[in-house]
Amino acid sequence: MTTVDRKLAAILAADVVGYSRLMGLDEEGTLARVKLYFDGLVRPKVAEYRGRVVKTTGDGVLAEFQSVVDAFRCAVEIQQRADGGNVGLPADRHIQLRMGINVGDIIIDSDGDVFGDGVNIAARLEAQAEAGGICISGRARDDLRSIKVRFHDDGEVRLKNIAQPVHVYSLSAEAVRTGRLGMSKRARRNSIRAAIAAGVAIVAIAGGLFAWQRHSTDPDAFIAAEIDRIPCSWLRVAEHSTLDGEQVFALAGASRSAPDALARQIIDDAAAKGVKIQRIETSGVAPLVPQQCGWIEKIKAYRYQGIPRLSVAGGWQRTDAGTSASLAVEVKRLKPHFQIYGISPDGSAGQLGDEAAVNAGAATADGNRTVPLNADHSGWSGLVLVESDKPIAPGTVESVLSQTVGGDQFDEIAKRDDQRFELLWVNVPQL
Repeated sequence: MTTVDRKLAAILAADVVGYSRLMGLDEEGTLARVKLYFDGLVRPKVAEYRGRVVKTTGDGVLAEFQSVVDAFRCAVEIQQRADGGNVGLPADRHIQLRMGINVGDIIIDSDGDVFGDGVNIAARLEAQAEAGGICISGRARDDLRSIKVRFHDDGEVRLKNIAQPVHVYSLSAEAVRTGRLGMSKRARRNSIRAAIAAGVAIVAIAGGLFAWQRHSTDPDAFIAAEIDRIPCSWLRVAEHSTLDGEQVFALAGASRSAPDALARQIIDDAAAKGVKIQRIETSGVAPLVPQQCGWIEKIKAYRYQGIPRLSVAGGWQRTDAGTSASLAVEVKRLKPHFQIYGISPDGSAGQLGDEAAVNAGAATADGNRTVPLNADHSGWSGLVLVESDKPIAPGTVESVLSQTVGGDQFDEIAKRDDQRFELLWVNVPQL
């Protein structure tokens, strides 16, 4: 019998209200503002309250906390500081979040994603909240009694796809924004002071873009912004740890910059901005060849921001054709249509499979599917996953990777079909 990792956790789900409408008004501006909103405010606050961002989608965030008190206080602070990002913008372009919090049993997969009713209820509670407000479950409310917040009792509510009614409590946007949460006067003053002291200055830029300039020197927020701006690179934080009092970040992905130069650049930039980062590990960063830079920059705006859904399953084997392994694909977390491409060290691309081939592949114990991964060389190789709400036309991705499709033409296709790209870089051993 297969065992799974379970634990009790507080789950915070949030999404952007009216995201489709905002995208219709200004796609590029909305994408940029939401990304800065998540990276400049949400991620640092979650880290401050000892939480973990499980994943982000285009318009949403899912985070887990060991304490529901931490989850709630984090949610309140984010909502209180959120209006700073709307300064200078017309009301119809304001970004607002709604949030849901639940406490429950969750399942954690090998990549850190979370599943189960504990997660599903949090997501449904978020949909119940008003713009700028927070909804919590009765179970979460029981654990929050010590902080004496006066919630509105919404009673038993039947939530979509949840078998049993859930007792729901809510806080209005007005109550959250003003700090009038039914707390003591002293606690309310502290809450308002915290919001005023956020140190968030918004610089409005033409086209609706803005930059979140924070006095905070949070390393997680700095790294997220820093690795995204490095040209000709596709990087993510594989691990963040504290070793002998030092902040250590292990990066994964690929970059045109040499590993030592990349680490030195990030550490120097951090020191210049007063951020304490002592070490950057780059052993998991693959080299990029110049001809890959064009398509890397082209698809970067459409990168998948969540936990990677591709991995090499098992070990590598020597075959007559070269070196082979199995590529595990988490089909349940993908859009209806997808294709996977392999990128050789010289930059050429070839399709490894699509949704039909992957769904026909062998099933693993945890429900993933596997497809063969063959290489006739040793060294770093790239794997590109493109997913879409609509069928992907033959040759579309090959044209992007070979740079025969122009930027404007590609943007039109990617936006129309809601395409997202994920890259995995693997080191093929010499066997």
